[in-house]
Amino acid sequence: MYLNDEESERIRASLQLSRGWFRRRYLQRLNDGDQVLASGPDERCIFLDAAGKCRVYAVRPVQCRTYPFWPELVGSAAAWNREARRCEGINRGRAVARSVVRRALRECVEQQGEGNAEAGVNPVVQRQQAAGRPRRGHAGRDAN
Repeated sequence: MYLNDEESERIRASLQLSRGWFRRRYLQRLNDGDQVLASGPDERCIFLDAAGKCRVYAVRPVQCRTYPFWPELVGSAAAWNREARRCEGINRGRAVARSVVRRALRECVEQQGEGNAEAGVNPVVQRQQAAGRPRRGHAGRDAN
């Protein structure tokens, strides 16, 4: 899960940890310089508790806030249904207004400073694919 320095700091502050401890325990720096969250032993997000709820939901990164409304998932029924088999939250609960989805995607593009949400490009996933890295899903439920 990619995150920038501001997102990292918000999460660290919410957990009330020192910068050094947070960095050692929760962050990894990839060879290309990108900062990502460390994964748990089962490749799930390190912030998911035993019940699958996010411990940092209120300060989660843009990549989490916009999931699963990424262009590559909402662009086709086949992609959406494939992701629904991975994530128990898809197709359950209240419907989300298109305006909310569009706003979230714009936020992601603006924060990452690249890509084009209108053209169906999620900059985070685009960078992962270009680097040959698999996308890590969150496979959990919202805390709310």
